[in-house]
Amino acid sequence: MTAIFVVRRKLIAQTAQSKATDKRHHEFIARALTYQIMLPCAAAIGVFFWILNLSQIWSSEFSERLIMGMFSVFSLASPFINFTLLPPYRALLPFSRTQTLKDVAVAPLDFTTTIDKVHLAVLWTLDILAIAANLLLITAILIRTPTQLRAFSVFLLNNALVDLATAVVSALAATRIIENHVEGFSIFIFLGPCSQMSNHLCRLCQAQHVNLVVHSTIILLLSFAFRLYILHDIFPTRPPPSPTRVWLMCLLPLILIATLT
Repeated sequence: MTAIFVVRRKLIAQTAQSKATDKRHHEFIARALTYQIMLPCAAAIGVFFWILNLSQIWSSEFSERLIMGMFSVFSLASPFINFTLLPPYRALLPFSRTQTLKDVAVAPLDFTTTIDKVHLAVLWTLDILAIAANLLLITAILIRTPTQLRAFSVFLLNNALVDLATAVVSALAATRIIENHVEGFSIFIFLGPCSQMSNHLCRLCQAQHVNLVVHSTIILLLSFAFRLYILHDIFPTRPPPSPTRVWLMCLLPLILIATLT
């Protein structure tokens, strides 16, 4: 996160010095990336309350449930930020008036408590909306990306695909966490449909959910660095990388995270 803020500061300074003809274009992208920073911060809030619960500083069922809910918000808010702040994609929205610019426990699916039903309903609502929003964003990227956004759209498409996968695994697992402070371990209870399939699938969904959220944060850092690269603040004599090389940049962290976990 510190690296993201450092690169963002350099990007904003370099954008202010860019050519007048390109300045508005770069400002749109910088603004979208700035709002994207709020998503890891929101996820960090959930992690903070979970740590408070884990350390028994403040133990409550709310803090046990909050962390997975915040991760689901991550994959839902990201496409809406891009739709709202990037005019080429905003025009695809039906209500837009903007013109385009060129160890683990498995729970059964029948619940015994109302709060579990509410928890599942909140997660599924967030995840279903996230799936729909990211599918729409992917469509917009594929059919409405202007030439000047062609390379950067690889980051947007990669992030949308990651958020889509995050929402899918979150909906499958619908995880809640219970802390056993007496014996000092965490219990992951899976309320989603994976509990009707296999215990291994539930653990896989939970692990991929966390990995994908981390990957999405890394893509955000790369996006800032790429905009700084385009503005010639670093390596000014080199040409912009091709979309293929940008794809490799996005896939490398995913492969690295998968290897380490």
